[in-house]
Amino acid sequence: MPEENNLEEKKEEAVVPPVVATTEIKAEEKIVKNGGFLNSGWWPFFSWLLFFGIFWGVFIYLKPVANDIQNAKALEIFTKYSKYVGAVFGLLSMVIIYILFGLKKLILKAKLNFINAIILALAYLPWYLFARYLILYEKRYTDIGRGVITYVAGPLKMAAVCVFVLAGVWLVISLLLNLRKNK
Repeated sequence: MPEENNLEEKKEEAVVPPVVATTEIKAEEKIVKNGGFLNSGWWPFFSWLLFFGIFWGVFIYLKPVANDIQNAKALEIFTKYSKYVGAVFGLLSMVIIYILFGLKKLILKAKLNFINAIILALAYLPWYLFARYLILYEKRYTDIGRGVITYVAGPLKMAAVCVFVLAGVWLVISLLLNLRKNK
């Protein structure tokens, strides 16, 4: 019988985990600085909202009018809904940015924050090229083509240029901060 009591006591001791004070755990944690908001995981989401806002603002500022659209229904659809196209393009760019950020974290272990500005520009480059192609080379044969060129391509190109300017400013500031930090 004494052996059974010893076994039961050993089982109870093995089941109960050791007690660790929470102050000891907090003291051991390290605070890691992530490099600010522009280098965080929230930046792609904010860039989507920023692009949509810029597209919306450019659309309101340019007030595109296509006098050559004869179909009244197509004209109504383009005037009413084309200002929301920037949200779709921005959402696609947000996905591109998240993928490129993930690849950057996998490939580059060093903190090269200036690359994030380049990633931002690369994510919106396809929309600039698409809008430029539509404006310069696409023929205005159909009412839908005319509507896309007038109501989507113009504001899309201007919004992409605005994002490129912001990315350029961000890149210059990041490089200057890196140079100052390395001195």
